Amino acid sequence: MPWRTFNVGTLRVPGLSFASTARDATGAPAMICRSLLVDLDDGYALVDTGFSPEDVTSRGRTLGRAFMTLVNPVLDPAELLTAQLEQLGVRPEEVRHVLMTHLDVDHAGGLVCLPEATVHVHAAELEAATSRARAADRLRYYEHHFAHGPRWQAFSDAPDRWQGLPCGPLTGLPDGIRFVELPGHSPGHCGFLFDGEGGRLGLHAGDAFLEVAELVGPSRRTSLAARLHHAAADHDSKLGRTTRARLADAIASHGPGLTVWNAHDPAHVVDGAVTFG
Repeated sequence: MPWRTFNVGTLRVPGLSFASTARDATGAPAMICRSLLVDLDDGYALVDTGFSPEDVTSRGRTLGRAFMTLVNPVLDPAELLTAQLEQLGVRPEEVRHVLMTHLDVDHAGGLVCLPEATVHVHAAELEAATSRARAADRLRYYEHHFAHGPRWQAFSDAPDRWQGLPCGPLTGLPDGIRFVELPGHSPGHCGFLFDGEGGRLGLHAGDAFLEVAELVGPSRRTSLAARLHHAAADHDSKLGRTTRARLADAIASHGPGLTVWNAHDPAHVVDGAVTFG
């Protein structure tokens, strides 16, 4: 099944130029919010959605001062999910399934633009985001992103394995689309696997890692930005480290035919080599 990736939110995190290994194709420091669109026989499936129109039109007032200060999102209307879909010639109602790596503010805001879609999310993530029982949950999940009543489809059982990582099918989606449990960043954080054209396999790994350099290359370098991010934003930092190590090993052992993206680094991994897109 064909896939396309695009950016639904640029982040100008303070200090990025010296603290992070993340760079765009020109070599400039950059962070993005990556969404992935997959062609189905009867519409599209989409991974993650970026910010909401209300977040953009309010110039971040709905996001709060702390988030705006720490993350410094550009909030460009041209990067909104609806604008990006229009550029691709896709109507919002054609997106029948949304696959959420997790429900953080910079991933779940665009759900309001897809009210008819089925939203697939891990049960532990859904519980944390909708109950907001812990103080930390109230900082990462925003009620106005879910006020429209999304059509949730929770999953939890992972009966299979991909490169040693628990994975499983998703209700109503083809067998070639699976979730992969990548715990640590949030209570129910997951990635999604896609069977692509020509026997290729794609994995959107969400926030399981911040920068490609954490997973590939001789040093598997963790920058200052990544260390600070994981310490501040991960639900379980120890579990997150374990997930990154297992994911790095999976990439190294898989061999040709694998493309891996995360949510925020413009670079991605294709058959063990770093590229951009």
